[in-house]
Amino acid sequence: MIKILITDTHFGIKQNSIIWLNSQCDFIEKQLIPYIKNLKQSVQLIHLGDVFDSRSTISTLVASRIVKIFRLLREVVEEFIIIDGNHDYYSPNSDEVDTLSLLLKNMDIHIINRNILIKGSDMFIPWYQWDPIKIQERVNKSNIKNIFTHADIVTEGCPVTSCNVYSGHIHIPYIKGPIRNLGSCYALNFGDSNSKRGFYKLEGDNLEFIPNEYSIKFHRIYNDEIFENHTFNNNDYIEIYIDDNKMSVKEYNDKLSYYTKKYKNLRIIPNKTSIGDIDCESLRSYDLTTIIKSLIPKELKEKFKIIEDRVEY
Repeated sequence: MIKILITDTHFGIKQNSIIWLNSQCDFIEKQLIPYIKNLKQSVQLIHLGDVFDSRSTISTLVASRIVKIFRLLREVVEEFIIIDGNHDYYSPNSDEVDTLSLLLKNMDIHIINRNILIKGSDMFIPWYQWDPIKIQERVNKSNIKNIFTHADIVTEGCPVTSCNVYSGHIHIPYIKGPIRNLGSCYALNFGDSNSKRGFYKLEGDNLEFIPNEYSIKFHRIYNDEIFENHTFNNNDYIEIYIDDNKMSVKEYNDKLSYYTKKYKNLRIIPNKTSIGDIDCESLRSYDLTTIIKSLIPKELKEKFKIIEDRVEY
């Protein structure tokens, strides 16, 4: 059976923005569901946690849209498993109440919210049950090939190395050997600039990444990159960094004008090449006092010298 892995959908993000919700739903309805259908094989869909963004205030509209979409997903897969992430519980300290059990009940979706599930050679671990030492002990006693969870296996590390560990939680993908943090399905802020997000197909030991082609993206471009052929969507967010000594050059102004007229979510940010008499590239070799002195206008330098001589450092 082919496994399709998604994680960190964070529905309701950006204060329940409809634009963002539509962007997220487009990815599922126009890309993920057709992709699964085209496989024409049995599929086990695994969501690795953080289905919704807010623990306690989920918009009625967001909830109703996602319930509808998850029903559509359930229709095209043989099995749908969701592992609760930290955002899927009401309390940051307890697994007593979780959103998914309330919203997705009676939908034939297997929600892993309180207990570890072992199914064949796969282990499914919810947020509050991740204990690397105990997990390794259980792995040693069982024939576990894959662990699916929502644990922080990047910044906190993952001592479980005798099998493949697939997780979410950290939104930036990190895949190194058996440690496989998949990252969020979507770009969520400028920290995700110029990096791909999407979902994964796991077939045997082969993990294949499929980039998200529909959702809002974040882009950062610099100087002469503005003259390259970029493909941006209308709702994408774009930051353009231009060295301040190029801001007055006509060809740059013409190109920047083209971008500002075409894209609504765009910012042009002057990139300083010097501070006073100091080149920005050399700043690290200067101490703070030298930098401050370089910023003082010539007509005030003598007054500053008088004050400086009076000050004891």
